[in-house]
Amino acid sequence: MSTINGEEHTDMNANEPVPSAASASSAPSNSSAPPAGSSSRATELDQYFAFNDEVREVEFKRHDMPTPWLNYLSNGTFHTMLSHAGGGLAFYKSPQIWRITRYRFFHLPTDRSGPYIYLQDAGTGSYWCPTYEPAFRKPQEWRSSHGMGYTRFEAQEEELAAKTVYFVGPYENSLIWNLTLTNNSSELKELNVYAYAEFGMMEFMRELQWQCYNKHQVSVQYHDKEALIYKYGVENQPKPDETPLVYMMSNAPLAGYDGDREEFIGSYRSESNPAAIEQGGLHWLGDSGRRPLRRTPGSGNACAWRDPNRELFPGDSHERGRD
Repeated sequence: MSTINGEEHTDMNANEPVPSAASASSAPSNSSAPPAGSSSRATELDQYFAFNDEVREVEFKRHDMPTPWLNYLSNGTFHTMLSHAGGGLAFYKSPQIWRITRYRFFHLPTDRSGPYIYLQDAGTGSYWCPTYEPAFRKPQEWRSSHGMGYTRFEAQEEELAAKTVYFVGPYENSLIWNLTLTNNSSELKELNVYAYAEFGMMEFMRELQWQCYNKHQVSVQYHDKEALIYKYGVENQPKPDETPLVYMMSNAPLAGYDGDREEFIGSYRSESNPAAIEQGGLHWLGDSGRRPLRRTPGSGNACAWRDPNRELFPGDSHERGRD
């Protein structure tokens, strides 16, 4: 997701001071002892994360942190706040009037929504996320890291390794998702790769107050250059000439899409179990052996993308990008 000229081209511990000889002789014998309970607290936190000063990263060992740890990714114009488990939001210039994607700070489930990738075994239908959240099925191995200007997720499930790096483009206003898949098994793997982002209505307060009316004035459309275009055209915008045109695209061919959150997620479901992934309900392009389902993005609440089936031979590695 990105913007250029108003168009959206969619990682110390401080040492205690050493007392002087005079102060040391008069100080109580236990003056240098750490505060009561601090050692146990440090041990508790160590199970969640660690600082790697050499590479200037925070490395996360568990997804279930006491609270989401967000990394701030920015080029000065386009900004993304991304958590250690994949939740977060993106905004252009101002989070008040150009908040591109949604993030529910006070709602449950915690740390939703975000720029998610789903990896599905084309044979069994099972799927999981390299970010750990939000899919119900979890990877057997997982870790994430916040660095200076990027967040990285590394996971493996059934000998399929996935590394995803998110960063904001330094020269173009975009959040780039860089995914590398590696088949560590001795068998061919056939995969479906989905990407999902829930778009908001730009103006945060207007969305809170008038969402039920304004949602009919936004849309997600398919562009023949294999991009999904999100258009926001609400009347009385604060700065209409600067309102970005948002898009989502990939360096891999587009096979199908959905422009509506309710259609993609399904009734009484969440990002943990999207109906479109489980039931194959995207709008398919070309001859895929399915009858294309026309999706009318009446709510403009989401944008979903699906790449074509991906074959990975044993030992193969494949990299793709998306913004």
